[in-house]
Amino acid sequence: MRRFAHRIAARTAIASRRRGRSRAAMHEPLQEELRLTADPSPHAQSLALRRQRLLAELLETLPEQQAETMALRVVLGFSLAEVAAATAAPENTVRSRLRLARETLRERIAAEPELSELLGGEP
Repeated sequence: MRRFAHRIAARTAIASRRRGRSRAAMHEPLQEELRLTADPSPHAQSLALRRQRLLAELLETLPEQQAETMALRVVLGFSLAEVAAATAAPENTVRSRLRLARETLRERIAAEPELSELLGGEP
């Protein structure tokens, strides 16, 4: 039952992220204001905001299975075994999906010098 719940949560999060783009645009000014008040340096705030947007855009370009695996492993902090159980995939498949996602992100960042500079080199 727990595996089923994790899988539903991951898929719901991914679907919500895709549907929520327009809602996020409406709330973006408020989120920016909150970030601006937390960090005194305007340059640091601007840079952090740009990095966050770029990373979100990069993650959205990944295939769904890779994005789901990355979300569970990196964002939610699941172990490989937990990700495998949540996605009903063997651990080696989880490792492969993570490797492919990382390679894809590295290639995209390396292909664009601005991204590489902004994100501090290869991940």
